[in-house]
Amino acid sequence: MSTAHRISQVAAHLAAVVRERLIAPLGAAPAGAEGAQRLLELGASDALRELYALAHPADRAAATRLATALRRAGGDEDEETAALLHDTAKGRTGLLARILHVLEGSPVGGAARGPLRLERQRLRQHATVVVTLARSAGASPRCVEILTDLAALEAHGTGRREAHGDGAAMRLFLLDSGGRA
Repeated sequence: MSTAHRISQVAAHLAAVVRERLIAPLGAAPAGAEGAQRLLELGASDALRELYALAHPADRAAATRLATALRRAGGDEDEETAALLHDTAKGRTGLLARILHVLEGSPVGGAARGPLRLERQRLRQHATVVVTLARSAGASPRCVEILTDLAALEAHGTGRREAHGDGAAMRLFLLDSGGRA
């Protein structure tokens, strides 16, 4: 992940929080509202929509942008659903922990140490945890497979480019990392 992408992520996190806390109360749609609507259009279960709704505003906003990019790139409904859910296991982890996590390179292994270590540990483990959450909430088998493959890609980085299923997880991984699908 490039430094420019990390800075972009931090800026997007800040913008989503500002929108959620300052602008939405004035009548604007909350961060990620389009994603919630898209899940409804995709026929997602109530449990999947609730999982999405409980995510941090920054995750909802980023997931919505990602799902839109996948749709434009020819992604199907399972890919869009996976995109909308992929960061939901981060929960309402605070903004400072998220910024620290991004600045330290968004690690997925090992134990977080130091300030906000429990929140940063949740961020390190979110990709594997979301697989169980999505399955339990009624995600399709293919959506769960995409999330499972995405977790493997995140754990092993871009060096692991061998085929995964139909390539949906790789497209999601590349777009989420600031690249192109």
